[in-house]
Amino acid sequence: MREVCFIIAGEQILGIYVGSRLAIPDSRDRWQVIWKHRKKITEIAHTHPGGLLRFSETDLTTMEAVESGIGRRLAWSIVTSDGYLFQSGARIKVRLEDPWWLESLRELSFGSGPEMTNAERIATSSHVVNSAEPTPTCHGIVKRRRIHSSFSALRED
Repeated sequence: MREVCFIIAGEQILGIYVGSRLAIPDSRDRWQVIWKHRKKITEIAHTHPGGLLRFSETDLTTMEAVESGIGRRLAWSIVTSDGYLFQSGARIKVRLEDPWWLESLRELSFGSGPEMTNAERIATSSHVVNSAEPTPTCHGIVKRRRIHSSFSALRED
């Protein structure tokens, strides 16, 4: 289990960031992706492997800094192994349907066993930004259909 973050623009994942069980280290790369895509980012979602289904103080200060920096509000999600919380603006909202990326984010964060999960194989593939970083990082555009078909193909191995 590890904390994972998706930066999402509609039906695309612009960045995937993987951390430890407790946190995703701050990275210049993540802030650069947010700034570069600030006009099209629709949501930033991350997991809480410990099961806390609320925004932490760190989450709240990060949300405030990002929104202040880009000059607009975003949607934010916290995902646990069996729940998720969605906030848009200042209000926590309920989604009637699971978002398309939810299963992929959970697999990357909560995959079982010591072996690398299929989602981690995708995140650490040729899209890795800097292999010298201690945590896998992926950015570039991953479209909804491609990520789901990639996960399906890897599961068949």
